Amino acid sequence: MTRAVIPLLRYELILQSRNKIYLAYGFVLGIETLFFVLLGKFVPTWSAALFFYSDPAVLGFFFLGALMMLERSENTRPVLATTPISAWDYFWCKTLSLTALSLVALSVLALAIHASINWPLLLVSVALISLTFIATGFYFALTFKTVTAYLMGSAAAFIPIMLPMFWALSPNMPPYLAVLPPVAHFRLILIAVAGYRATPGELALLLVVTLGTAMAVSLFAHRILKKELGGK
Repeated sequence: MTRAVIPLLRYELILQSRNKIYLAYGFVLGIETLFFVLLGKFVPTWSAALFFYSDPAVLGFFFLGALMMLERSENTRPVLATTPISAWDYFWCKTLSLTALSLVALSVLALAIHASINWPLLLVSVALISLTFIATGFYFALTFKTVTAYLMGSAAAFIPIMLPMFWALSPNMPPYLAVLPPVAHFRLILIAVAGYRATPGELALLLVVTLGTAMAVSLFAHRILKKELGGK
């Protein structure tokens, strides 16, 4: 990252605020929080894990797509290509702003659920999962030209990829399934929120898979962003 990321991040926060990202997500978060405050003790704790896994996906993937489609309509990125802003600057600007929002929102939600939270594991897991979804979202946002195409195309690609995540719900999940990123992601959230148990070796494997996936897709996102913004 360069110093150029600071004004770019400021612009990103203004863009998100202007387009009611915070208002829309705050409304949804308010409903989710109220639900768990009033009814959380009547629902299984693993159901809360679904919210903790899906929220970074929605925030980091679909909101990113909407913002980048808006930039395309306003011809923002061709202008950025003529500035000193690098692909990494652009990548981290989007990633840091949306991940921070996700961490704040899910911290609020975690306080509302009736469960014992492993906070360090939850925050690390959510940050890495958010990074993974955001980095993946860059590919789809640069591939599709409209919001409708983006949503339909990404959903068609992601549904079969994400389905294995439900194997993580098995208390006696075979360790080899942890090499599948969706399984590793959801399992970490279940351990942090729903009290699922894991040996130190199993936990290390889940974190390595999650970190490795985040790094791999981030490098891929940087590669395609360089084609869009130029090598700087």
